[in-house]
Amino acid sequence: MGILDSYRRQVEEDKLNENFDMTGIDDEAIAKYSESDMDELRRQISQIRNDPNDIANKFRLEYPQVSESQLGDNIVTEQGKVLIKHAYCPNCGKELVSAAPVMFNPWTQEKIAKHECSCGFKANLEYAYPRVVYVDGNGNEIMAFAQ
Repeated sequence: MGILDSYRRQVEEDKLNENFDMTGIDDEAIAKYSESDMDELRRQISQIRNDPNDIANKFRLEYPQVSESQLGDNIVTEQGKVLIKHAYCPNCGKELVSAAPVMFNPWTQEKIAKHECSCGFKANLEYAYPRVVYVDGNGNEIMAFAQ
């Protein structure tokens, strides 16, 4: 078990116990609640946290967390290359460097990768340059996403 799994386990334990920390509460306040009241409180909190109508709970039910180690032999390592592609201005030949990553217009789904050159050339290119390109053993570009 890795450090991330240990952390996740501890977070789950903390979630179960976070509302029942009685430090700083005097004994009289604790004594007025019976154990059955505390059990009922724990049940209601659990019911709220595990509400099947909650969007986060729906996601976790539909897409359970699976680690690479759990996939085992279904993870394959392939040799490839990492390349860096540069774009140059068609007017003056200077390198075009994007000031921001590619963005998407949420209404039109248009890709926006603004590039401006000091000579006045402006363009919305397909990618933000310079860009990292992953290539498999056959020379095909692989679409990969950063973590």
